Amino acid sequence: PGPRGPPGPPLDAGAVQAVLKQKAANVLIDMLRERGEIPPTGPDMRAEVEAVVDPQLTEAIQDKLSQRGASGNPVTQADLEQSVLEAVVERGAPEAALRRVSSLKKAPV
Repeated sequence: PGPRGPPGPPLDAGAVQAVLKQKAANVLIDMLRERGEIPPTGPDMRAEVEAVVDPQLTEAIQDKLSQRGASGNPVTQADLEQSVLEAVVERGAPEAALRRVSSLKKAPV
């Protein structure tokens, strides 16, 4: 096996929450860009999108991750992305983010 770097410090819960929140926001921003709600360039409304990523959502992601890791297999980056995506969709976060972003745009009709 190739050289392995020293193991990093274990992530504390707060750091994990922050990472998951960021990941979930990234997924939501991508979804909203695909729907044309957020322009492909310019401000990505991250603050608004992160506002809908609540602790329940990050906990749901952690639950999915621990289920994937329960078989003893290491949790991969792909597992992480998939867990985030599933939790985001199941908790209705895309709709919540959409409502926030749309209400901010408040485009005059």
